[in-house]
Amino acid sequence: MLLRLVTFAGLLQIARSADPVVACYTEYLHPPTGSIPPGLCTHYQLIGLSPVDWLGNFVPPNDTVIREFASLRLRENDNRTKPVLLLCITGPNPNWSRLVSFEGNMRKFATAAAAYLTDNGLQGIDLDWEFPYWSSDASVWDYEGFAKLIEIIHEVFSPQGLMLTAAVSGPPTITRVAYNMTALNNFADLVFVMNYDFHVWTPSAPFVGFNAPLHAMPTEATELREMNSEASMRKYIKLGLDRKKAIFGMPVYNLAYILANGNFHLPYAVADGITYDYTSHDLVCNLTSSPGWNRVWNKYAASSYLYNSDKKLWISEETESSVRAKAEYARDQDFGGIMIFSLGTDDVDGGCGNKVFPLTSLAAKTFRGY
Repeated sequence: MLLRLVTFAGLLQIARSADPVVACYTEYLHPPTGSIPPGLCTHYQLIGLSPVDWLGNFVPPNDTVIREFASLRLRENDNRTKPVLLLCITGPNPNWSRLVSFEGNMRKFATAAAAYLTDNGLQGIDLDWEFPYWSSDASVWDYEGFAKLIEIIHEVFSPQGLMLTAAVSGPPTITRVAYNMTALNNFADLVFVMNYDFHVWTPSAPFVGFNAPLHAMPTEATELREMNSEASMRKYIKLGLDRKKAIFGMPVYNLAYILANGNFHLPYAVADGITYDYTSHDLVCNLTSSPGWNRVWNKYAASSYLYNSDKKLWISEETESSVRAKAEYARDQDFGGIMIFSLGTDDVDGGCGNKVFPLTSLAAKTFRGY
């Protein structure tokens, strides 16, 4: 019992020192752990290696991966500046649905997760279920099941001083049917709102669009007016989510499209598909110094895009201007923090200038007010 109290007190101390929250998703060795400057983020979520399996079981990463991740905390000598390390749990919808179909499954999952976290020096888990009830392969019990899952995990975690966070949808079309806000308020420590992928190319919606616009554009109507970060956060607050638990998510990655006609490049221009050749910030930051590339800032969306008519390419990008605008908005709205997705798509090596992780650093400094 004494050990639990000490652990819980230590976590509370970390939580107080981490206010405001700057949470950053990272992948194994992408970027290398040693390249991440101390103090860059208050929370780190390791994503990509901890899925819910087809039986609804907790599946941890291997020892090599977790030792590397844990080093982010071990290198800090001052407990007040040690980051909180969260293991992000992902997986396909049917696996999540199976997990929440029986209370016994959920208790088994929570107990296994708690034991793993304690044994490996991690502070909590982050649930990234995309998305309860809303998705085409979801189940009718997902809405109630997700609420019950976080209740049970909280019941197991709280006495041990472990954190529970959730990554939730950006588009309000998903938000209004997927989540029980009372359960999130009562049982989640933080709620990471994924304010990105608002416009994604599909054969049924073959258009270019900003990945993470801050505001709606005047020409947008009906559901399109909801496909932006401002509308996303307003929906959560309107539905009752605690403002201090609401963490404003923002990307530092880009989405690139192949235009149907290189001469038509305004937002919602027709596109033939996508390409993944320009995902990270360092791949696009200096493109305008090359022939044929142009950058256009949209003052309404507070976002920019790059286009090359000859190559028929269109890139929704994140820049210092767009990141600053989002961080200022999150600060002015008094949200609990910001979330970055993901560190490996920022400028890891400083190729865009003389700074590493320039977008993440700027977002953190802006939100913190210095």
